[in-house]
Amino acid sequence: MSSVVYLVALTVGSVILLDELDRLFSMVIPMPIDVQEMIFSNLRANNWVEYFWMFTGAVIAAPVIEESLYRGMLQNSIESHKSAPSAILITSVVFAFMHLQPWWIIQLFIFSIFMGYIAWTFDSSVPCIIIHAGNNLRMFIAINNKSYNGKTLPLNDHINLFWIVLAIILVVFSIMKLKRYQAK
Repeated sequence: MSSVVYLVALTVGSVILLDELDRLFSMVIPMPIDVQEMIFSNLRANNWVEYFWMFTGAVIAAPVIEESLYRGMLQNSIESHKSAPSAILITSVVFAFMHLQPWWIIQLFIFSIFMGYIAWTFDSSVPCIIIHAGNNLRMFIAINNKSYNGKTLPLNDHINLFWIVLAIILVVFSIMKLKRYQAK
């Protein structure tokens, strides 16, 4: 049961750090407002049926399919011929480019490296699916919030340093504990 708690902590910490990462790179490579509105308007639900299908697709199906494909199949296949770091990097390049989002390509690449490390460390794509679902849930909630202004949390331009430090502690501590739990 404790592994579930650590996996949740890892997900929460990861989502906070990914949100800040997105904020940082959005300052360097800002998405044009018209493109942002087009993307977000297509992801906003207008009724409960749309909420259900968008939630199912974005928060459940996409993480399961993408992580099974990229970490479960592609990365594992490349690992059988190359080193784990090479497999993680190659998979991350493919993952980032396949999303067809030039404004998010760096964030997607870094996210994928992290997910590749998690999949390799725990020899499973399940933690990646959960973290990916948590990240997509963050965006799903934010985009479907009527007052959404392009940032997940209304904290000016960055997440408070306290939350960043807490997130780093959660991620590092959770990975250490999950490794110990896995070794048993």
